[in-house]
Amino acid sequence: MPITHDALCDDYEKMWDNAVAGGVEYLKAYPNLNSLVVGLSGGIDSTFTAALARATIGKIDRHIELIGYSLPILSNKEDEKERAVMAGKQYCDKFAVSEQLAVGAMGLVAMIDHNLTDELCRSDTPADILIRIGNIKARCRMAFLYDRAQKYNGMVLSTDNLTEYLLGFWTLHGDVGDFGFIQRLWKTEVYGLAEWRGKLVSDGALLAGVDAKPTDGLGVSDSDLSQLLPDWKGSYRSGYECIDEILMAYTNGDAYIKVGDHNLPIGAMIETHPVLVRHLATHFKRENPTNLSRVELLNGNSSST
Repeated sequence: MPITHDALCDDYEKMWDNAVAGGVEYLKAYPNLNSLVVGLSGGIDSTFTAALARATIGKIDRHIELIGYSLPILSNKEDEKERAVMAGKQYCDKFAVSEQLAVGAMGLVAMIDHNLTDELCRSDTPADILIRIGNIKARCRMAFLYDRAQKYNGMVLSTDNLTEYLLGFWTLHGDVGDFGFIQRLWKTEVYGLAEWRGKLVSDGALLAGVDAKPTDGLGVSDSDLSQLLPDWKGSYRSGYECIDEILMAYTNGDAYIKVGDHNLPIGAMIETHPVLVRHLATHFKRENPTNLSRVELLNGNSSST
């Protein structure tokens, strides 16, 4: 996916209308599609995706159901579950909480490697173990959502944004759906859009999502910012604006980026700043899958001969 080099946009009405119009055009191209399936985590991204899907369906002249699921697995907090239920009831034609998936997911963890379960019982479970277990959780959730899409002749909605994409804050084969309303919007823009829309139509689910602590939902860390800006003292939203500015400056090829009160050289940050370190370390995800070209297969790689 090409990386945008545009500045942050705050024309929220135009962005909302364009997102809905894009969804309408996509659905018109698939007249046999009967449903949209979305996993609701209780976070701003999935909540806003569901709000866009609801508005999009309202402009289609055939019946399409929005089907939502909350899929808590072990590490999800009660407030996240409550916000997911709020969003499900607000936007979805059908909504369910599947607590049973947690049993299956943790059973799969034990079946894959019983040592993982033992490690999870520790008070200081290592980060690499939490990541392995988190990946299994994410892939279980996606298997569930795609099964429901098959059952209801539908498609799964992606809920990731551009910032998450560039940071690799997603699990290969565990997060990406069939259609993404917001994957090319910066997290800062998602916050702004959700707040604008929430206030415009008095949408409590959206406003609750704006105020929520951003997490990966996998139990890897307490919040996204604890991984990306460990010394950050401001709000989560302002923290993400800082992250977006760093990523935008880097992908634009700028020489300097303003971080707080300082203009810092990008080159000096590449190997030390958590945002850029993570962006560069997750490049392989954005290139996945990698396939040998037909030229390489038939003629070999000329650079190695």
